[in-house]
Formats: sequence, C-alpha cells, structure tokens
Amino acid sequence: MAYILQQLLSKSAKLYPAKTAVVARGKSLTYQELEERSNQLAHLLQRHGVKKGDRVGIYFPKAVESLACMFGILKAGGVYVPLDPGAPPERIGYIIGNCAIKALITTADRLHALGAEARKSLQFSILLGQGENGNVAHTMPWSSLLEYPADSSPQIQATTTDLHFWFDRVSQGRDALASERADLCGVVRGDIPGDVARQSVESRPIAF
Repeated sequence: MAYILQQLLSKSAKLYPAKTAVVARGKSLTYQELEERSNQLAHLLQRHGVKKGDRVGIYFPKAVESLACMFGILKAGGVYVPLDPGAPPERIGYIIGNCAIKALITTADRLHALGAEARKSLQFSILLGQGENGNVAHTMPWSSLLEYPADSSPQIQATTTDLHFWFDRVSQGRDALASERADLCGVVRGDIPGDVARQSVESRPIAF
C-alpha cells in the first residue's frame, strides 16, 4: 500500500491514467500526465544538484503546474516551500534566505521583482509562463522538462518522516512551520477526521 504522497500519485496513474487529476485556469492534467511531468521535473532538479532535504520554492499563482512541482520536488528528494504569489517581493526574499531555498520555480516577472541579494542566493530558477527565458543566467524554461525521462522517477530513499516547510500568514511570513509526509498523506487519503482534515488542509502546504 502506498505510504507517501508521491506513491499515491504513481498508484493512481497506473489505476486511472486517463482520468482528470487536476483542473486550474482552464487547463487540466490527467493522472498519467501529472505523473510524467513530475517525473521529468524530479530528474531535472537532481541533474542540477538538488539533493535529499534541499528546499525548492514554488512561487507563482495556483495552476496545474503547482501539483506537478509539488510532486516533482518530492520525487527528487527535496522539500517544497510554497510561497505566496501575492506577498511583497521583500517578504519572499526574506523567506528565500531564511529557509535556504536552493532553487525557485517561478515566472520571469516575479523573479526579476526579487532583490538582487535574493536572486544571487539561488543556485538556479525554472521559469514558466509568458516570458520564460532560459538564456538568463542560472535560469531555464519550464519546457526544459521535455528533455528528461517521463516514465520513471529518480531512485531515492524517502520516508514518512521527511519534513516540508511553509510560512504562516499570522507571522507575516517570518515563522517557518513543518509537516511530515505521513501527515499530508493522511489528509489526502481521508484517514484524518473531517474537522481536523479541514483544518490541516487550510494550514498545510498541500493547500497552497
């Protein structure tokens, strides 16, 4: 039985490959497509130096790519850090430094809005949407995923106690919180009672 979040996706892709997994902003992905995109992202991240426990930021409005990023980062062994796309760039820059984010998945305009110090602290960025430009130093376009294997994810040793970080709004993005994979997996499977699950989904990064 699948016991961590990315294994639930892989299992669903085998059982229901053609069923719709996510819909957002007029776009959709099937379970198979979501599995393949996340596999490709995982390989790209590992190729560019992301190792187990490294933090990778997700900084763009909610879209079908959001889930592909979340699963891809998990499959690479990384820790995903969802960043509020509506927050001031200064706050995002603080979080990038405070959380030691190694790579950032964002849009060109949001990347350029960050301060020079925040951009310099990143090892690389992946740009999606209009204006994606892989010619800017230390950046690559989302379309680079197509160069990587889609049929399998990298082999890593993942456990239910691996942590994921997010920053709460009450502290204005100053306090980091953490959640275990087993906790998130329980929310997805429905193992957690209704009221508790709703509170978890509202406050944990699966709901970013």
